[in-house]
Amino acid sequence: MRREAGRGAAASGLLRAASGATLVCLLLLGMLGFAAASPGTSPRFLGAGAPIAAPAGAFGLCARYDWACQKGGAGPSSGTTTLEMAQQVNRSVNRQIRPISDRRQYGTSEHWTLPSTSRGDCEDIALLKKRELIRRGVPAEHLLLATVFSRRTGAHAILILRLQDGDYVLDNVEPRIKHWRQTGYNFMRMQNPRAPSSWILVSTH
Repeated sequence: MRREAGRGAAASGLLRAASGATLVCLLLLGMLGFAAASPGTSPRFLGAGAPIAAPAGAFGLCARYDWACQKGGAGPSSGTTTLEMAQQVNRSVNRQIRPISDRRQYGTSEHWTLPSTSRGDCEDIALLKKRELIRRGVPAEHLLLATVFSRRTGAHAILILRLQDGDYVLDNVEPRIKHWRQTGYNFMRMQNPRAPSSWILVSTH
């Protein structure tokens, strides 16, 4: 009886191990299938999550620069012309402004403002790009300041350009404008497109 019981327990253990291995294989196949499908099925636009406080350095931004938080325009900007213009602005500002930390320039960890002379950090550069594109006629609510994170940059600020075919990223560490899915960033929060004076968490699902 003990030998039979031992054999039964061993067989039961083998079945459980096989079932576990099968489950792992199925999960891996499912993940591979999801990864393969993701580029074609991911949303074109970054989603709006729950309200959240603005980044610490952005407090008072709307009072200093009303254009940074204004709203107005008649729908998403049309693709090619606006994207080409944004590409020119992105490259021009990146060449013009030399990166420097807020700690070195202002003696504080974070201070969002337009670059002084030819120096500024990532959020200052994003802010300047927003102003230049507004001056060129791009609706302000289609230009959203945002914060992201990656291993390469750490916490980082960028500008989102919202077009009819999706959200694009203007970045001071990248000369080419990319669709948000191509950046490799983890998106954290951004200005609310419905009310740019407030901020929201970003949803990518």
